[in-house]
Amino acid sequence: MEQQFLVPPADLEKQWTEQNAAYESRWLGKIIVDYKNSITRLIFIDVPHHPIPLPAQQSSRGAPDIRQMITPGPNITILPPETFEALQRPKYFLDMNHMNVFGRKAFSLQLGQAVNDTLSGNR
Repeated sequence: MEQQFLVPPADLEKQWTEQNAAYESRWLGKIIVDYKNSITRLIFIDVPHHPIPLPAQQSSRGAPDIRQMITPGPNITILPPETFEALQRPKYFLDMNHMNVFGRKAFSLQLGQAVNDTLSGNR
C-alpha cells in the first residue's frame, strides 16, 4: 500500500487545485506586468514532461488551463501544447521525469527553432 499513489479525497483535490491555480495565476500575472512595457518577448511553452501518460498526474476535473490564465499581449506568445508532444516518448527519457541525451538534444533543437520562428514572425 505504501508504494501506491494515493489520490487525495475530492474536497482536498479541489482545494489544492484551486490553491495551485491561484499561485500560478498570481506569479504569471506579476511576470507579465513586469515585462508589459518591455521589448522582452515572453514565450510560454509546455515542455516534454513524461515519457508515458501518468493517470495519477492527469489534471483534476475543473482545473484551469494555465494557458487561459495568461493575459494576451503584443510581447506574449503561447506555443501550442502539441509543439513538443512528439518528444513525450520513452526513447527520449532516462526515467519518468528526466530526458536522456537524445531527448535533450531533440528538445533543444526544436525549442531553438520554435523561438526563432516566434521571434522572426513565422509563427
